[in-house]
Amino acid sequence: MGEHKHLHGAGKSSYSFVDKERLLNAIGLGRGETFLDLGCGRGEYSLLAAGQAGPDGGVFSFDLWTEGIEALRQAAEKGNISWLHAEVQDIAGNYPLAGNSIDACLLSTVVHDVGREHPGMFEEIRRVLRPEGRVAVIEYSKVEDTPGPPLSVRMEENELVGLMESNGFAHVSTHPLAGFLYLALFSR
Repeated sequence: MGEHKHLHGAGKSSYSFVDKERLLNAIGLGRGETFLDLGCGRGEYSLLAAGQAGPDGGVFSFDLWTEGIEALRQAAEKGNISWLHAEVQDIAGNYPLAGNSIDACLLSTVVHDVGREHPGMFEEIRRVLRPEGRVAVIEYSKVEDTPGPPLSVRMEENELVGLMESNGFAHVSTHPLAGFLYLALFSR
């Protein structure tokens, strides 16, 4: 764990704006696969992925926001989702996961904050991702008068792709999720 405290957007989520079916289809998470949700907040995406992966899969959800992790743990317990593992964890690096153990990783509105400041996050993602694994990144476009972080920190697709490629990921595709949100997919 580092000394980094990435709580800038604690409690805020893009989840309510996203077409869930479009997101799941784009990520292609299958039964029995493993999913890593970095900066998971309350874990709405984690719960969605847990339903997709099923009990033969695994969902790992990390965030420094203790209240969000606790809410996710309670939701998983209430839903009897024993394959969802939520931990208070610095997503800047050093995940308690084996190498080559994750099929898909989600970074929802995280890269504009943590990724710019802590490239160690990308090294850890590459370490835990299987060779055929994929990374899904949701970010806000620089569209004025829309929900989300300030325009000055948002990332347009070309900036995100450049950052991800410079950290060892190949751009696969980009999908609009809302007028001001997009999903970019990358491979290891």
